[in-house]
Amino acid sequence: MLVRLLELDNQSNRFLYTAALINHWEDALKPYQRGRPELAATMSGRMDILRNLFEAGKLFCFDPYCIANALAFGHLEMFNWFVKHTRHKAPNLEIFAILLDPSIHELLKDPPRSFFGRYGRTVALICPESDLGDPQETRAPSTDPIALEILFRRFGFKIDFAALNIDCPNVELLEWAHSRGLIRDKAFVAQNIARFAETANVAEWACKHLSFVFEQRHLDFACSQNNGVMTAWLLRQPGIVVDHRAIGVAIGNFAFECIDVFIAHDPLVAETVVVAAVQVDAAVLEVIKENGFGVSLTELLDWLYLRHPSGFTPHALVHAIGVALQNEMHEFVAFLLKSVTTVDWDLVVARQMVEESNASRKFKKKLRLLIDKCAARRASSL
Repeated sequence: MLVRLLELDNQSNRFLYTAALINHWEDALKPYQRGRPELAATMSGRMDILRNLFEAGKLFCFDPYCIANALAFGHLEMFNWFVKHTRHKAPNLEIFAILLDPSIHELLKDPPRSFFGRYGRTVALICPESDLGDPQETRAPSTDPIALEILFRRFGFKIDFAALNIDCPNVELLEWAHSRGLIRDKAFVAQNIARFAETANVAEWACKHLSFVFEQRHLDFACSQNNGVMTAWLLRQPGIVVDHRAIGVAIGNFAFECIDVFIAHDPLVAETVVVAAVQVDAAVLEVIKENGFGVSLTELLDWLYLRHPSGFTPHALVHAIGVALQNEMHEFVAFLLKSVTTVDWDLVVARQMVEESNASRKFKKKLRLLIDKCAARRASSL
């Protein structure tokens, strides 16, 4: 049965090879079937085969997956052999050599193989000798204090806390990094706090103990991630205000929480937000939608009209009509004319803007019909 299975070309072959090696059925394997014998050897714990491959000069490049196999299947002797005999051929083994450091064993609450699964990517990101994976790949480093302490004990001051790119900084992590002298790029850490901090006490601690200074630009960072908590905290700091740039970032990222904070901080901002919502570049909106936000500008306007109708002033509507005409944004004009009926704005002015615009004749015709319908609806309500 094993011989027949090995004749199949499928993804399970490496496990069949492993079964054959565990039971010393090498005679059932044909040379051309072995493919990656080092993988089967590491999964089965066959040190003799691994040594023969190495001594015969057939192992020139070690896939980290082989080393991970040795750990995952509990073959620690084989893992130690990898590190001892092949480090000069595989610089990435420095990552796995962490587990051989006696000073680190005391920190491990889990078996070594669990460590690799949980913290391997963090180590690969920081390890100066590592070239694992695509450098452009986004990694999700561990924020476990034990993992970070292990990294510090192994690599010391080669680590920069900013390079960890931790998405959710908290006071405990900042205290740890500060006590080890690892916070050197303060500007980058401040940006991450503005983007991702879930409570304001993180920023307050950084200001008090690390002399961080948060500026106007940090408001943009908070809006880029729709961080309403940090937006509210930043607006309470001296010199930080709701400006056009921050509104544009919030609109462009559909940062609804931040928009709520803006208007709660200054109700007069609502009009500016409505104008900015229509002025957002259509190409930018298309990219945002493709990236998975799933929100159209019309839906944003619906949300604004429901939550903050005070922003739909005659002044805001004139600007909105002008932008929509210039770019022939039919759906935006349709929304404004159909939905915004409670504001006392001049339909005569709207018609005049349509006639004087350079929009296509077809587009103008549709707008005239909409204006007529809006006028009729308003007249019937009087």
